[in-house]
Amino acid sequence: MRYCLLSVCLWCFCSFQSDAQNHIRIKANAFSALILIPNVGSEFRISDKLSVQLDVSASFWNSFNGTPLQFVQVFPELRYYTNQDNTGFFAGAHIGFGMFHLTKNRFPFSVSGQKYPKGTYQTGRNNYYGITLGYNYFFNRHWGMELFLGGGSSQSNYKGYNAEGDRIDNIDNSDPENPVITTSGFNKSGEWLPYRGGVMLIYRL
Repeated sequence: MRYCLLSVCLWCFCSFQSDAQNHIRIKANAFSALILIPNVGSEFRISDKLSVQLDVSASFWNSFNGTPLQFVQVFPELRYYTNQDNTGFFAGAHIGFGMFHLTKNRFPFSVSGQKYPKGTYQTGRNNYYGITLGYNYFFNRHWGMELFLGGGSSQSNYKGYNAEGDRIDNIDNSDPENPVITTSGFNKSGEWLPYRGGVMLIYRL
C-alpha cells in the first residue's frame, strides 16, 4: 500500500509542476471497459520526447467464471516518443504494484503444465518490472487514441485457498509438488508475461 501512495504522490507532484507549455492527457481504456474493468490514467509531458504517466486499473468481480476476479494495479511509467510532440510510436519503462484476489493462470507459464483445481484462488500482492510499447494518434487538438501493450516480470507473494476457503500451502505458480513458501507463510512465484494493454481514449487539456 505504501508503494501505491508513493506513486499517487509522484503523480500529484508532476501535475503541479506542469506549466502552460506541457500537455496533460487524461485517458480511459475502452478495451477493458467492455468487461467492466476500469483503467484510467494521466500523462504529463516533461520534454520534447519524454513524458511521465500514471495509470490505475481495478476489477471488482466477486465471481468471474466461478472464481473471484478482484485486483488493483498502479503503474508509474517513463515514456520516450519518436516525435517531439509526444505522439506516434513510444517505448516506456515502468514498475507496478498490485493487490489481487483471483485464480492465478498457470498456462502457458507453468513448469509442470498442471492446472489448479477447480475453485482454487489466491490472495496476495505483486510487483511488476517491465516495458510498454505503443502508438498514439490525435484526431484534433484535444482528442486522440492510443494502442499499447506491456509486459515483463511479475513477482508475487500470496496465499492459496480452495473452493471452501481453506488455506492451501502447496499451491504456487511453478510446481505444486515443490512449493516456495516464505518465512512469513506466503507462497512466492515469478513469471514473465504480458499483463497490460488495450486501446486508450485520450483527452488532451
